Amino acid sequence: MNLNDYIDSLRQSPLPQNPMAQIRTLAKELAGGVTYRLWSFRVTLRIREIDDNDPPTKRLIPEHEAIQTYLQERWDGYATFPDFTLLERMGYLSEQSADRFSIDYFLTESAFQLLEETEPTKIFISYRRSESSAFALLVMTMLKNAGLNPFLDLALVPGEDWSAGLKDRIESAEYFVLLVGLKTLDSTVVLDEINWAMESGKTIIPIWHNNFEYQSGVWRKIPIQVGELLSMTHTIRVNEENPLYYHTAVLELLNRLGYTP
Repeated sequence: MNLNDYIDSLRQSPLPQNPMAQIRTLAKELAGGVTYRLWSFRVTLRIREIDDNDPPTKRLIPEHEAIQTYLQERWDGYATFPDFTLLERMGYLSEQSADRFSIDYFLTESAFQLLEETEPTKIFISYRRSESSAFALLVMTMLKNAGLNPFLDLALVPGEDWSAGLKDRIESAEYFVLLVGLKTLDSTVVLDEINWAMESGKTIIPIWHNNFEYQSGVWRKIPIQVGELLSMTHTIRVNEENPLYYHTAVLELLNRLGYTP
C-alpha cells in the first residue's frame, strides 16, 4: 500500500471529536504507517513555526516527509493534530534523545497494540423523528448492546454542518438501516440520506413499521431509484404494533448483520 492509498483508507472513517480519542487515533495511524513501511517507528520532531494559526505558533513537527503529508491530508494541516508530547504521556511514544531543536521518539508497543483492536461495525440509522424516534432509540440500544457502533442524528456535534455531517457518517458506515413508517418518505432529509447511501454503495436494510406497505405508483414524489430499492430489497417488517414485534424485528436485524444475540 502506498501513502496515498493509506491516507484514502483512513479517510473512510471520520476523525473523532473527543481529544483523548484523537490521541489514540494518531498513535494507531502512525503505527499503521510503520506496518506498511511508509515510515520508520523512529519519529524525529523538530520545532517549526506554524502559519496556520493566527498569530503563528511553534509546534513540534515530524521530520519525515511522508508523515508530514499524512498530517496535512488526514488532519487538515499542522495546527489540528494532537500534540506529540501527549502521545508520550499516554505511553505511545518513548523519548530516546533530545536537544534544543529536536526530539527523537520511538513508537512503543502500546501504539502497535492499537492495531489489534477490532473496530465495531458501523451502522447508520435513518428515520423520521416525528414518526420513528422511539423505534430508532430501541434499535440503537440493542445494536450497542451487541457490541456494534450505531449512529443516530442526535449524536451530531453542536454547530456541525448537519448535512455534511450526515453524509460523512453514511459514507463511513458499513450498513444503512432505514426505518420506514407511513410518513417517512415525505421527509426530504430521509430521501437525501437514502440517496447518499445508494451513491456510496452501502448495504441498505429497510425495516417497515407503523403499518407501512410500499406500493409502486403511490409514492410519486420519491426518486425512481428509491422506489426500486423499496420494492426489490428484502425487508424486515414489524407485523404488529406492539413491543414484542418491534423487539423481534431488531433481533432479525441483528441476524442480518451476522450477530446472534
